[in-house]
Order: sequence, then C-alpha cells, then structure tokens
Amino acid sequence: MRIAMNVRTRLRLPAVGMLILIMLFPLASKTITLEQCEESALLNHPLTDQLHWIEMIEDSGLRLANAQYLPKVSLAAKATRQSEVTSVSIPAAGITLDGSLNQFQLVGEVNQIVLDGGAVKAQKEAVVASSAISRAQFAVQMDSVKRAVRQAYFSVILLDRKLDQLRIMQKVLADTRAKVTAYLNNGIATRSDVDALRVEEINMKSSILELETEREKTLYTLERMTGMAFGDDVNLGIPEMPEGPVSEDVSRLRHEFSIYRGQLASLEAQQKALHASLYPKIQVFAQGGYTQPGLNMLNPDPSAWWLVGIRGSLALDAYYTYQAHTQTIESRMEQVGMQVNQFALEEEIRLHRQLKDIERLKETIELDRELIALKASMQKADEAKIETGSLSVSDLIEEMNEVTLAEMKKAEHEVQLLFAQSELDLITGNGE
Repeated sequence: MRIAMNVRTRLRLPAVGMLILIMLFPLASKTITLEQCEESALLNHPLTDQLHWIEMIEDSGLRLANAQYLPKVSLAAKATRQSEVTSVSIPAAGITLDGSLNQFQLVGEVNQIVLDGGAVKAQKEAVVASSAISRAQFAVQMDSVKRAVRQAYFSVILLDRKLDQLRIMQKVLADTRAKVTAYLNNGIATRSDVDALRVEEINMKSSILELETEREKTLYTLERMTGMAFGDDVNLGIPEMPEGPVSEDVSRLRHEFSIYRGQLASLEAQQKALHASLYPKIQVFAQGGYTQPGLNMLNPDPSAWWLVGIRGSLALDAYYTYQAHTQTIESRMEQVGMQVNQFALEEEIRLHRQLKDIERLKETIELDRELIALKASMQKADEAKIETGSLSVSDLIEEMNEVTLAEMKKAEHEVQLLFAQSELDLITGNGE
C-alpha cells in the first residue's frame, strides 16, 4: 500500500456550485469564522435585492387596494347635432318651444364607495400573503446559499487537516531516511532501503501538491461565494456545534412551512373575495354639469345643474359560480395541507437519519482514536526492530502509511461530524 495512491483515490471532495459575485475587501484578521462567511455570502448574494423589490411590490399592491376607498372623479364632454329635437306647441296658450339641433354636455361626477362586502380587505390580504410567500421562498434560497458556504468552508478545514498529517508524515520520512542512511553506513541497511524511503518522500510531496491545489480551488470557491479575500495563509475557525439532545420533530420555524402558510393565507383571501362578491356594492355619488338642454327639457337654453344620490349594484352571476369556486379553493387548501404533511414526514425521516449519522460518526471517531493509538504503538516498537534487522524498511513504511491514513480518516470523520451537526441545525430550523 502506498499513501500517494490512497490520497488520490480517497480525497475527492464534492464540488460546490459557484455563486457569481465578486466584492473583495481585506480581512482585519487571518482567522475567520463560519458566521462571518455566511453573513458576507448572504449580504453580497445577487438575490439579496429581491427583498427590496418584494417590499416595493407589496407596498404598491396595498396602495392600489387602499385607493379604491378614495373618491373616484370623472369628467365627460360631448357635443352633437341632431336631426330632430323635442318641440312643444300650445297655440291656445301662445306657447311654442323648439329645442336646438346643436347640443352639448359637460358633466363631472364623484363616486365614493361605502360598502363593498369586504372585497378591498380581501384584496389587501391577498397582497400580504403573496409577499409572505415571496419572502419565504427567498429565505429558502438563502438556506441553500448557507449550505454551499458550509460545504466549502468545511472542505477547506478537512484539506488543512489532511495536509497537516501529510506534512508530519513527510518529516517522519525524512527523519527515518536519515536514520536508515546511518544504518547503511554501519552495514545494517541496504541502499534499496534508503531508495524506498526516498520514493515515499517523492510520493508524499506529490500528494501534498495535489491537496494544496484542491485547497486553493475550494478556497477560491469560498471567496467567490462570500466576496471576501482570504489569502493562502487564512485560518478557518472551527465552529462550535450544539451537543444537546434534539427531538426527532421538524421545527415549524422552517421557511418551507412559511411558504405553505402563505399559500393557505392566499387561498383564504380568495375565499373572502369570493364571499364579498355575493354582497351588493353601494356608492354615493354627486354629479354636476353644464349642458344644452339642462335638466329642464322644456328649456332649450344652456344651463348648469347638479344632483346627488346613492347607487347600488349586485352581480347575480356570482351566485351561479360561487359553489364551484368554493370547491376549487377548498380542494387547493387540502392539497396544500397534504404537501405540508408530506414535507414534514420527509424531513422527519431526514432528521432521524441525520441524528443516526451523527451518532455513528461520534462512535467512529472514538474507534479512530483507539486504532491510531494502537498503530502508533506498533510503529514505535517496530522502529527499534530496524536496528536489529528483524524488520524490513518496506514493512516499516507500510505501518507508517497506515498510521497516517488512520489520522487522516479520523480528521475526515471529525469534519464530517461538524458538517452533519451544521446540517442538523438547518433541518431543525435553528440554523436558519
């Protein structure tokens, strides 16, 4: 077994989708935290401006709804020439009235709604529900950004730990080669033993170069997502994850549930608007005009006039379709309820699996520690056998590789545990 081959085959980290946004600024400290990366990524993400537009759309929708309570003013003008007009002739009384063939109207009207059955209120509730859905969808998108940042962040930490182990192994190989060279001079070891150690050093250098390249690529991904400039010597702090017991119940604080609540609120607003359509609409109005003829049809001269009144309307077709629309809305509500239950079930299963993975990783890390202690003890004992010639250098190299691989597996399991715990926070809604 050779460690270089193991590094190449086992240290393939999953690629992280790159978020295109660059906003470089120097860091005051070379040590940064996961919270800083997440906050910077959310602040600099291109979708952040969506909140501004959601608020603008909501504000516009509410203002449009409230505008229906304002008086509506209209002005109309008309001029005509007619082929015939009403005329009155009473010869006995000596009265003859002839209308003008040329007529005109200049009329202004003011309408004020006084009863709409709750239609405007339902419209405003629909606007608020729509905005709530958009905000929740935005929050879900930001959760995905957090997951991507965490994946890149923990990947860099894992690469750093593995690089530390390989560099330790590199130094151990150099020290061992120096010892074996001394044994060669004393006739205890052979030239091939020294060459074997040199080969391992070269393989180790190649493995370190491969991991350094992978770290550079992953760090660049994290820089692009966060808009921060790290530098190659940046130190990523190890976040503290909660260790307390977690109930296998998905928190209703999850943003996905907010989407479902918004959908239900939107359907309830539709139901209220449908109910409002059954009620009459009542308005008060006032008209004023200057027309020829005026309100007095027997007076052909132009005159000013005014009138005030109350107007009511009722759309009977709303009664014909009310039942069908109600059934449609209720069916959609039931669909949303089913989606809520399905999502909760899937996330509870996911939460259970996540808790089991965390439990397994903790137990695995304990086994890793025990295994490393045993292998290190065996390696130390075998190093003394080289002097007596009872153990070959190739066997010692094999044991050194096994110790290093065990250390790297332990580091991998520790970082996997951190990532699993951070994912647990998102599943339960605590990390959102």
